[in-house]
Amino acid sequence: MILLNPIENQPSEQVSLQFVVSGLLDAEALLTDRRVSETKAPRSELSNDVAFPTNERTVVCFKCNKKGHIARFCNKTVVCHHCGKLGHKKRNCRYLIRKKPPFKEEAAAVSFVVGEEVKKFIVDSGATSHMCSQREWFEELKPSSGTASCADKSSRLEGAGTGVIRGRLKNGQKIVLTNVLFIPELNGNLISVKQIQKAGYSVLFKDNKAIVKGKNKTFVLCELKSKGQYVSDLIPTVSNTFVAETEEAELGHRRLGHTGNHALRKLVLPTSDSFCENCVLAKQSAEPIGEGKRKMESAPMRMIHSDLCGPVEPATLSGECYVLTFVDDYSRFCEVRLIKKKSDIAVEFKKFLKVNDTVKRIRCDNAKEYVSGELQKVAKNAGVEIDPCPPYTSQLNGVAERMNRTLFD
Repeated sequence: MILLNPIENQPSEQVSLQFVVSGLLDAEALLTDRRVSETKAPRSELSNDVAFPTNERTVVCFKCNKKGHIARFCNKTVVCHHCGKLGHKKRNCRYLIRKKPPFKEEAAAVSFVVGEEVKKFIVDSGATSHMCSQREWFEELKPSSGTASCADKSSRLEGAGTGVIRGRLKNGQKIVLTNVLFIPELNGNLISVKQIQKAGYSVLFKDNKAIVKGKNKTFVLCELKSKGQYVSDLIPTVSNTFVAETEEAELGHRRLGHTGNHALRKLVLPTSDSFCENCVLAKQSAEPIGEGKRKMESAPMRMIHSDLCGPVEPATLSGECYVLTFVDDYSRFCEVRLIKKKSDIAVEFKKFLKVNDTVKRIRCDNAKEYVSGELQKVAKNAGVEIDPCPPYTSQLNGVAERMNRTLFD
């Protein structure tokens, strides 16, 4: 401390209260002078002993040769982390797209749609397609996989199908909406102004009404309601016969294990082109791993592809709930065996080798029932090499996996 040395240097009989107080006041004044000098004259980057002049007008930057700043704060040395250009920072970059916060009126409009107008059509000038969340309103519905955007460009909606909706306004005007996206997650129904214009009509918003003009007819599509929305009084008209046939076809599709329309036609049952989410999810396959064709065996029963499926419900009358397959690499001959437990693979494999003693290698996944236990002993005694796939890459056992799809689909 600044006051410590003078007190230590004085004899103890000369140190009085007045001496200590005066020393403290001198130390305080010295610290105040140092702080003022540091704020007025910042030290240089290169030396702690050299300071810049206190007047900023006399400071000259050696980068741009302009007065008022030093090189450390010069804009010509600043690099934007967004566009990579000199002269500005990311927060001031004109190429940076900033998201605008939603207005309170827009938030209220969304809640209005969810609360009161879920089953009514709203005319939207920002929607790219007609959109509907009511499955029963579609007269024709075909499966499709597409996306649609609303006025909020940051939101994307996944479509489950496209179809046709027919309806009638309260003034008697008939309406046919084509290429309507079926979106179950949508909280409302939208009529796209862009799609109306593509059909050859023009839409005029006047006197709180949306007026549709064509070559031969003009009619009022909707009126402005609360929260600034144009809500249409369109009432969809769907034939009861069409609805009954569609429901019957979907029921038969589910009862027969989600079979295809070709099987339903053979059984003289009604068919439907409606979208089945369970079928799409169950029949999806992963992308192939690796490039090029694998070298196949030149003789039958040299290499076998095997896989185990299950448990399958319901089980058989004798209690088997697992399906074990053996597929020949050369001829694609397949042998299917039903077992009760996973540990029974070794027993069935031993029976299979007694009939097919030319097997030299078996290709399988990395499941425990293949790479450990009794099966390894059986394969070692028979001179058969077990070739498991790497973990979590069942695609490499594609021959057996495709056979499973053939059996179960």
